[in-house]
Amino acid sequence: MLEIREITKLFNDTSFFKKKPTEVLKKISLELKLGDFLELVGNNGSGKTTFLKIISGLIKQDTGDIYPKDFSKTYVSSSDRAFFWRLTVMENLRFFYSIRHLEYEEKRHELCLDLLKRFELFSYKDKLFMHLSSGQKKKVAVISALLNDSDIFLFDEVTTSLDEQSRNALLEYLNQIRKDKIIIWATHDNEITKIKTKTLIIKEGEINCV
Repeated sequence: MLEIREITKLFNDTSFFKKKPTEVLKKISLELKLGDFLELVGNNGSGKTTFLKIISGLIKQDTGDIYPKDFSKTYVSSSDRAFFWRLTVMENLRFFYSIRHLEYEEKRHELCLDLLKRFELFSYKDKLFMHLSSGQKKKVAVISALLNDSDIFLFDEVTTSLDEQSRNALLEYLNQIRKDKIIIWATHDNEITKIKTKTLIIKEGEINCV
């Protein structure tokens, strides 16, 4: 069980005309159990990304807490800026996995090849990252995140850069592994119909049921 208790986040505004900090998240509380697939729907500026990054540990909340502390978490975006352009796709995937886990074992290599096939990148595995299209680079970023065997996956609007086939491949894979994981899928639109367990709306830093 993931327990999120009264999470609040403030950001200071440097504007001359605005002296008070902006409350981005307002005492958000939520409970999720293993197997849950939460679709979190909200517009730009609603607090989606801040909420996911707090859960992942990338940024710190101002008040509130998250339990348990020992759940492993992976924040997933389609950003490709971290990769080495003069390394191949496989070299990049192996390198970034090894940074987090020290060893790139055979089981993980088999999963890597499977994901490359699912996202139609297997034939590109030995190509330099710099020679991929923009869309292919985004898919490599998603694959790199999926190689982590985390308890919680936090997807931050990843479908904005994925074609429909890749989006379906991702959702199919998540449906296969979700039994012992918690998945939070942030999006602008209510886009998932089958595998989600609940949908929540985030607006102006507050979460409401659909």
